[in-house]
Amino acid sequence: MTIPPFYKPVVLEMPIEAYAKIAVDGGIWLAGEIVAHEPGASFVPDPAYVYKPRHRTAVISGLGELDEARRHHVFIEGFLALPENGAKATFRRLVVTHTEMLHAALRAEWSRRWGKIQIREDARPRAIAVARQLLPKPRNVH
Repeated sequence: MTIPPFYKPVVLEMPIEAYAKIAVDGGIWLAGEIVAHEPGASFVPDPAYVYKPRHRTAVISGLGELDEARRHHVFIEGFLALPENGAKATFRRLVVTHTEMLHAALRAEWSRRWGKIQIREDARPRAIAVARQLLPKPRNVH
């Protein structure tokens, strides 16, 4: 005699555009945490700011200064740095198996988001400074 399980496991699936939206939001949050980070202190992103990222306008304009590959890298890292949401394993698989489709969705979401923000010309130096902070640090490979 077999005992039926207490629950039926169900895999929740979302359209790839939903993953892209979460990734862009996560990237903006993570970038805001990088900008707010005090030099010399160990970097631990604060999940209290997930829904209201710090330095949001400066970060979005800074991300606009990056090339697409680096911007997408920030988005992917942002998604993976979010507090556990049950979708990270699926997202990791998407990054590997559906890379082009994911990048197309990230591109579309970023274009939608970028089109909504208005950057003042005097904010451009701040955006460039933020973009420099977001660039990956060179790694010593020895």
